[in-house]
Amino acid sequence: MCQENGGLSLRACRYSGAGATEFGKPVTMSYETVCCLENQQRNLVKSWFPVGICLAPDCELRLAAVTGNGRLCRYDVEPIVEPEPTSPAGSTWYTLSQLASQWNQWAWPTRLTQACVRYSLGGSPTIVRSCPSRGRNGEQLILIGNQDGVVQLVDADRGELERDFGLHSCPVVCLEWVGVEHFVSCACLQNFTASSSTNLVRNELLYVDIRSGRAQVLRPECDESAIEMIKVSHFYSYLAIAFRRQPMEIWDLKSFRLLKKMSRRCPIVVDMAWSTKHHHVQRLNVNNSNSGGGGGLGVDSKDEMMIELDNDETTVQESPTNHHQQHQSQAGVLYRENLVVLDHENHLWHVVVKGLHVKDGCEVQTQWTGTSGPMSAMAWKEDLLVFGDSDGQFCAWNLQSKTSNCCKSSDLGEIRNVQFCPRPGDFTVLAL
Repeated sequence: MCQENGGLSLRACRYSGAGATEFGKPVTMSYETVCCLENQQRNLVKSWFPVGICLAPDCELRLAAVTGNGRLCRYDVEPIVEPEPTSPAGSTWYTLSQLASQWNQWAWPTRLTQACVRYSLGGSPTIVRSCPSRGRNGEQLILIGNQDGVVQLVDADRGELERDFGLHSCPVVCLEWVGVEHFVSCACLQNFTASSSTNLVRNELLYVDIRSGRAQVLRPECDESAIEMIKVSHFYSYLAIAFRRQPMEIWDLKSFRLLKKMSRRCPIVVDMAWSTKHHHVQRLNVNNSNSGGGGGLGVDSKDEMMIELDNDETTVQESPTNHHQQHQSQAGVLYRENLVVLDHENHLWHVVVKGLHVKDGCEVQTQWTGTSGPMSAMAWKEDLLVFGDSDGQFCAWNLQSKTSNCCKSSDLGEIRNVQFCPRPGDFTVLAL
């Protein structure tokens, strides 16, 4: 029986009166509680209340209940006293009737226990991120963050929920994969001690291992502007963080070190993207790099914009996951990666990150600066940069040929997001 307060109970039918032993006489029937299962937490959270129950028709010893938040729970009726081996209930398979046949009418030594719980996707999802590459067993993994601060790991191939990570106490605003075994999660906790006019929050940025569930604090918490966006570089070495009302930051994901905090003259970031083609891996002489005050870690003075990249270094176009796993344990490896940033005035900035040094952003001259509506989204794949603006205009800029094409549909409103297909060589773009 499912009670109003969310409890589950097993009740046995009792007969009393003269009709209990003689046919045709009046009989009184009542139900008495044999065992029950109540959880005080369910009395506080209405979403935990069972909304439907079902009894196993074969043995009547298993009960399935569906709660208001979509969870499927299975409960078992277990005997406290083991059945006699000679009785039918002493076998490995028995029913509730067989189990009750050897007990006294007024004493049922049973208990109701929770055997397992099957969780569902949390309500009110806020963000979804698909793993850029297949897992170790070839599965396609997806991360889903919700309003409760929980990040759920889903196997899209099997359609099953793998894990729940209770990381935050507030809604998840940003999620990014770091390889196939780690991810970065961000949530903004409202600061009630500060004045409401300052709009200051406490940003929770965590680095999580999906194998063990261990979460590490990536950056310290303080009263600051809310984080709007995070982007992980191609080799999973650097993390770019964009705030709502303060300059962006670039962090090293291997040492959790702040590499660069842009000056206050840095404009508000609308979107940003790391290059998937124009990046370099440089092997350093460990003996030389340890002496000379960090020689070789600075950005080469010949570094230019991605349109005119140097040819004296070899461009790496391997899979980022395999390449990162191959080089992450080797000392003396330096990653040089490129980041482009789009601001609210349609200016495009180029930032070079190499080792522990970040080269200040330089503006890239574009054909649409000041001639189109406010840009709202951007994506970058190999030599192709695509943009979407608030007027529904879609622009594609080829960095190699230095040509751009624009198209506009009157049926489109503001373009909120653009995304390339992750398949190599496929330049299909999805616009929202």
